[in-house]
Amino acid sequence: MILTVTAIQFQLAPDEREKDKRVKVVEEFLAGLRKGQEVMLTAEPENPVDAQAIAAYIDFKRIGYLSKENTEMAYPLLDEDGLCKATIDHHDNHLTLYVSVPHAPQESVVSCQYERTLPESPLGISFRLDFMEQESQLQLVAKCLTRLKVCKENLPEILRLAKQYCSILCLSVCREDALWIGSIDKMLDKICLSRDELGLEAEEAAEFARLYNKVHEAVGDLHCTHEHMPEQIFTQHLDRIRSNKRILESFFKRYCEMFLDGKDFGEADDKKINTERERLRGWLKSMKWSELRNPDNLRMMGYRVNYLRLSRLELYDLYGVLLLIERLNPSSHKAATNSILMSEQAMVYWKRLEEHGFVDAKFKLQESTTRQQAMLIADIFAEKLGIKSKWKTFERFWGIKNLAQEMYHYQETGIISSREKEITSIFRE
Repeated sequence: MILTVTAIQFQLAPDEREKDKRVKVVEEFLAGLRKGQEVMLTAEPENPVDAQAIAAYIDFKRIGYLSKENTEMAYPLLDEDGLCKATIDHHDNHLTLYVSVPHAPQESVVSCQYERTLPESPLGISFRLDFMEQESQLQLVAKCLTRLKVCKENLPEILRLAKQYCSILCLSVCREDALWIGSIDKMLDKICLSRDELGLEAEEAAEFARLYNKVHEAVGDLHCTHEHMPEQIFTQHLDRIRSNKRILESFFKRYCEMFLDGKDFGEADDKKINTERERLRGWLKSMKWSELRNPDNLRMMGYRVNYLRLSRLELYDLYGVLLLIERLNPSSHKAATNSILMSEQAMVYWKRLEEHGFVDAKFKLQESTTRQQAMLIADIFAEKLGIKSKWKTFERFWGIKNLAQEMYHYQETGIISSREKEITSIFRE
């Protein structure tokens, strides 16, 4: 069966805004592939956009997804771990890759499907915070490695996967990771103890011993840190997600579309913002673990979280809710607004406005500045700084109302404001 892999440009060049440059990256990538090269297909039930998505990996790097038309056909081919090996058949030299897959699911050795410990996410099963790329990669490698039986024929593949696993191994923080690392530790230990029986050469035995020591040390770190510094795992992981701009921008954008009527956090009605924040806090308050009920004390929450009982999906549900509560906090809007309005670029415009007598030294409107002038300043200022919720931003900053109505009146009447040309000149580069 031939299946189509698409969305390659958004996986290989996620931060590139220009389509032509993304296309060039994909074309260069496709040119380096060869027919028959292995591709791993894996289900992504935690995918924040489509819970039915099937991702395609080459050398454990996600390179795209099966087209939606192919997903339904491919699901019966996946084993109970959600995996299926495929091979490259051909590509179109442009944006699309075609892979060949077997017609029967492969045997599964390990399956990590469990009952949830936490209540279902208040965001629903179709909307989730995306996993960080390294964690998705780690999951796939661990699944593939733990499926293999220890025998002479499998040693080259075990060695290859174990090296890959150790190269991306980070401190485990969830139930699946703990089980996988335990299984891999035992597998490598068995190989080291059976070196003669398996016919290992001295160099191979030394490499397996090195990998075993690294994994065994990580197992010790996991249990030690989980016992003595669990809050550190929690807060550091949350900080890593906070610093991933691409994941958060997509997550917040989709949340606004689904739960804030398509309005940005700064544009949404205050009552709606408060209702949403309390709804999410209510989910935390419903927890049977009292330590998870207070989002204002993350260190205590992290200290009490039992990582060995929570799946990665549950942890990300928890992280997503905490990040949204932070974002829905009125003080975060004010901080974000102040950060933009006090940026280096903004300060250039504020100084000019002050010199022309439109604002004072604290950038508040002078009494002589008319509402129409304030509206024009806010309109151009917001365009220059890329502020989406311009009216609410400047209304809050200056303590005035109805700038949007002022713009409507201005457009309807066509009357040119006094000093309009002067205001325009202030914002020229």
